[in-house]
Amino acid sequence: MLRWLVNNLGLIVLALTMALILWVISAIQSDPIAEAQIQYRVQVQGEERLSDFVVTSNIPSLIETTVRAPRSKLAELQATSPKIVIDLVDLGPGQHVFRVQPTLAIEPGSIVSTQVATATVSIERLMQGKAPIKLSTSGVPAVGFRVGATKLDADQATIIATQSVLSRVAAINAVIQVDGLRASMDVNAQRLVPVDASGTVVRDVKITPDTVQARVSVEQLSNYRDLPVVVKWRGQPAEGYSVVDITVDPLIVTVFGQADAVQGTKGFIDTLDVVIDNKQEDVDERVGVNVPPGVSLVNATQTVRVRMLIRPQIGSRTVKRKPTILGLSSALSATVQPGQVDIVLSGPLPRLTKLTEDDVRATIDVVGLDEGRYELTLQLVAPDAVVATSLLPKTVQVDLVRPKKKP
Repeated sequence: MLRWLVNNLGLIVLALTMALILWVISAIQSDPIAEAQIQYRVQVQGEERLSDFVVTSNIPSLIETTVRAPRSKLAELQATSPKIVIDLVDLGPGQHVFRVQPTLAIEPGSIVSTQVATATVSIERLMQGKAPIKLSTSGVPAVGFRVGATKLDADQATIIATQSVLSRVAAINAVIQVDGLRASMDVNAQRLVPVDASGTVVRDVKITPDTVQARVSVEQLSNYRDLPVVVKWRGQPAEGYSVVDITVDPLIVTVFGQADAVQGTKGFIDTLDVVIDNKQEDVDERVGVNVPPGVSLVNATQTVRVRMLIRPQIGSRTVKRKPTILGLSSALSATVQPGQVDIVLSGPLPRLTKLTEDDVRATIDVVGLDEGRYELTLQLVAPDAVVATSLLPKTVQVDLVRPKKKP
């Protein structure tokens, strides 16, 4: 047997080699080798532990890699969403350089080519300091006004940044909006901007507090004056109607001229006449104003919009009505006690004065009732907008009788 093995060793090795080759060929045919582009996601961890530091880096978010492996292995690699982890936990202040390179976690397989990146991570400690606040205004006040003195409620702000950034901050610009202001008031500066000595904005700076309040003094020039508008009308609404509300827009107009003439004007300005004679509907029109002598309107063609709401006056009226019987059988006759009732009505006067007998009725429903005496509740019929506020009495006595047949 041993001699046979020795004599046939070459044939045995050849047979095994052929079998291995056939197995490899079969395996390749069922799961062929392929290449694929795999994206490795770069994950940075440990930044949350560096809350007192500023971390800046140029670490890429993805690394493109060409991988060669059996197709099943490539699919397995893609399904796992491979990543490269950059750990900052043990890093201290300073500059750190990383080689961002993927590794292959499948067998068999190989990396054909990859986008190898060198990333720099800079870690700087946050520092705290103070900077003076400089106030400036944006916009212009209303015509005839000027901005006077302003006063901040704080002259310094706390700034937080890295040492290199902190050393560049020379001041904090506080911008106050004064557009259209007509009176002194407290205003919040919503824009606090750190700047360097040349006025250039310095970024990556946290400011506390992030707003500052300022008292802005606004003064009217002596040759300008704001005058409230008073509506002047002529006539009266139709009988039974009244004016319930008057509005004017704008409420104030500005005049200018010589200082003594401006300051000598009365404290208001009239509109030209608005005619409301016999009106039953709202008035909405634009009219001019009666400009005092010696002064002019800032807007020479200015008009104002006047709205006068005209509504019917609300009143009351008492009427007497004979109850109306509904549903009385032809075989019965009815007697109602009392024969009249008093109804107090409330509503628009023009409507109340035109009411007819048919507009307001008191009814009694006797449908289905047989001969006998009944205490029945009255039902009122009244037109829209008219309300019965009182009814006396509310119930009446109704006698239903069957007439006797003549012998």
